[in-house]
Amino acid sequence: MARRHWIPMLCFIGALPLYLGTLAPSVGFVDSGELSAVCATLGVAHPTGYPLYTNLGHLFTRLPIGSIAIRTNVFSAVCSALTVGIIAWIVLALLSMESSISSGKGGSGKSRGERDGVRGWIFVIAAVIAAGYIGFSTVHWIHAVTTEVYALTVLLVALLLGGLLLWFPRGDGGSGRRWVYLWCYLWGLGFGNHMIIVFLAPVVLVALIIFRTHYRTPVKTFVIGGLFFLLGITICLYIPVRSLLNPVLDWGDPQTLERFWNHLTAKQYRIWMFSQGFGVMANRFAASLGHLWHWISPPGVLLAVVGFVVSWLDRPKLNGILLTLLLADLIYSLNYDIPDIDPYYLPSHVVVAIWAGLGGYSTLSALHTRGKRILIPVAIVLLATLIWPAAQHWSKASHRGDVLAESLGKYTLDSLPEDALAVHAFWDTQSIGRYLQLIEGYRQDVALIDMMLMERSWYVRQQVGQYPDVFEGLDREVSDFLRVVSDFEGGRAFDAMKIERSWIAMMNGMLERNLDRRRVFVGFLEKGKHPDFAKGFQLAPREVFFEVNPANVEDEEISSILDLDFRVHPEWVRTQRTRWFIDQLAWMAMFTAEYRLANGDYDGAVQSVNRALQFKPGDPQIIKIRDQLRNRGTKIEP
Repeated sequence: MARRHWIPMLCFIGALPLYLGTLAPSVGFVDSGELSAVCATLGVAHPTGYPLYTNLGHLFTRLPIGSIAIRTNVFSAVCSALTVGIIAWIVLALLSMESSISSGKGGSGKSRGERDGVRGWIFVIAAVIAAGYIGFSTVHWIHAVTTEVYALTVLLVALLLGGLLLWFPRGDGGSGRRWVYLWCYLWGLGFGNHMIIVFLAPVVLVALIIFRTHYRTPVKTFVIGGLFFLLGITICLYIPVRSLLNPVLDWGDPQTLERFWNHLTAKQYRIWMFSQGFGVMANRFAASLGHLWHWISPPGVLLAVVGFVVSWLDRPKLNGILLTLLLADLIYSLNYDIPDIDPYYLPSHVVVAIWAGLGGYSTLSALHTRGKRILIPVAIVLLATLIWPAAQHWSKASHRGDVLAESLGKYTLDSLPEDALAVHAFWDTQSIGRYLQLIEGYRQDVALIDMMLMERSWYVRQQVGQYPDVFEGLDREVSDFLRVVSDFEGGRAFDAMKIERSWIAMMNGMLERNLDRRRVFVGFLEKGKHPDFAKGFQLAPREVFFEVNPANVEDEEISSILDLDFRVHPEWVRTQRTRWFIDQLAWMAMFTAEYRLANGDYDGAVQSVNRALQFKPGDPQIIKIRDQLRNRGTKIEP
C-alpha cells in the first residue's frame, strides 16, 4: 500500500514538465503584469490584495532564470502540478481507506492476495484518471502557464477538500485533532490568496454534520481550531503593514482600518456580485454545465457521471461533501458578473475530476471478477481517454512562444514620443505597461495614467506624487475632486453630478496644462463614460492613441515596429479580450487613414489602411475601404 503513495508524486512530476513546456515566455494579459510587478516589489495588488500569493510569488522572483514574468509563470506551473498530485492523493487515499475498512470481508490466502494486488492497480489507475482530467482541464492548464492567482487558489481548494474528506473523519482522538488544527490554519491562510475560498464555509458545515459523531469534544476542538484559523488569516495584515511602507505599487492605499477592510472584502467589485435575475442565473447555470463538457472533455464528464451515481450508493457522506463544494462554487460563480469568470469554476473541475477517477474505479471494479483478459483492455481504454483532453486542449492552453502581450505593450509605449503623457481607459494597457516600465525598465519616460483609476482618490494622490510635473498648477482642481469624492468613498450621501464636474475639471485641466510641456495622448476611451472628457480639444489619431491638440496636423507619427508574429500564430489571439485589443489597433489605423485623407495625404491613408489589414487580415470592411482608395488613382488635394 505504501508504495502506491508514490503515485501522487509521479503525477506531480509528470504534470510539471507539461506545464513548463507550454509556459508563457513573458508577461500576459489582464492582471499578469500587475501581479508579476507586485510579487517582485512586494507591493499591494488590486483587491483583495493576495498577500499569500504575493509573498510566495516573491520567492519565485528570486529564481535565477529568465525575466520576472517567467519566474511568476513558473510559480503557477508548480502550483498547478501540485494540484494534479493532490487530486491523485485524494482518490488514492479514499479508495485505500475504503479497502482497509472492508479488508476483513471474505477470502484468504493466495486468492485474496492476488485480488488485493489487482485492486491496488485499479486504485492507481483511478488516481491517474482523476489527476489527468484536472491536469488537462482547459482552464486549469491555461492558468498553469501564466501569471494569475488562480493556480494557487485551486491548489489550496484541492488540499482543503482532501482534508475534509480524509482528515475530518479521523475525529479528535489521538492524532486526529492535530490534523483538524492544521486544516483550520490552512483555511485561514487561504484567505490571504483569494476570497473565493469563502465558499468552503457550507462545505465545512456539511462535513461537521456528517462527521459529528467522530468528535468526543467538538466544542473544544473547534474553538482551538478557530484560533488556528485566525492565526492563518493574519497573513492579511501584510496589506496595511506593507502599505505603510509606501511600496511603488500600492493599490487602494489601505493604511486605515476602513480602507483595509474595503480592500480585503473587494468593496469596489461588489456591484457585480449577486446582481443577476433568476432567468439569467438559469441560463448561465445551463451554460456552465455545457462548459464542463468542453473544459473537462466528454469522456471525463461521462466518467464523472458514473462516479457521482455510484458514489451515492457506496460513499454517500463523502459524495455529499463533493456535491456541496460543486454547488457552492457554481452558485458563487454564477452570481459574479465579470468577463473573466472562467477560473472561478476551477473548484467544480476538481470535483468533476475526482468523480471521474471514482467512475473509472467503479467501472474497473465491476469487471474485476471477470479476469484480466477483460480488465486490462478496459483499463487501457480508460487511460487512453486522457488523450482526448490533452489533444483537444493543447492549442487553447499552450502559451509556448506567446509574446503577444509583451509585443503589444511595447508597441503601445513605442507609439508615444519621448516624455509623453498618455491617459487611457484599458486595464491591460496599464498592467502590461507598468510591468514593462517598473520591472523591465522599458520606456520609463512615458507617464502612463489609467483614466478609470483616476476616479479613485488613492490613485489620484499616488499619481500626483509620482508625476508632480504632470499635475503642476492643478492643486485646486485636485483638492476639489478629492473633497467631493470622499463622501462617495465613505458611504455617505453624495452628489454624482458634482463629482463628475470636479473630475472633468481635474482631467481636462491636466490635458490643457501639459500641452505646452509635452505631447499629450488619450486612448481606449469608453463610449458614454465621461462624455465631457477631452471635450473641446482637437484629437488626431495616431498608431495607438489620439494626440491632443497636435502642434501640426501633418506631424508624423512616432515610428514603431510591432512584432506581428500573431498573424502566423492565431492561437495567441485566444480570448475576446485580446481580440478586442487588436481590433482597437485596427480601427485606430482606420481613423488615421480618414484623418490623413481629410488632410490630403492620400498615400499615407493607403499605408494606414494596409496597416489595419495587418491587424485584421481579410476583414471585408477594411478591404473595401482600401480598394476605394486605390480606385481614386490620384492624390487627393486638400
